Amino acid sequence: MLLKLLDYFLLMGIIAALPLISILSIVWLTLQGEQAQNLNKFVIGVLLGLPSTASMLAVIYLALKQSFHLVIVSSLGIVAWTLFLGLQRLTLNYLHISELIS
Repeated sequence: MLLKLLDYFLLMGIIAALPLISILSIVWLTLQGEQAQNLNKFVIGVLLGLPSTASMLAVIYLALKQSFHLVIVSSLGIVAWTLFLGLQRLTLNYLHISELIS
């Protein structure tokens, strides 16, 4: 029973983490009347946010595994996300791919 419950939470995490939220956001933006160009920018933003989001979730996972308090876990995750996103922006600027992030 516990294994099935853990599998259920794993599956829900996979589905809810990005695909469901991204699709709902795209549908919402479309219904709001956004132009295709803005939808494309949104999708690029989601793609560019994947690495920093993955680093944030990895830090959160490790901190939860160590039984840190939720406030500390959240703070560490936000710091990891911010640092990784900043590093990613610097790397893209260095490689002259900054038009993707402007």
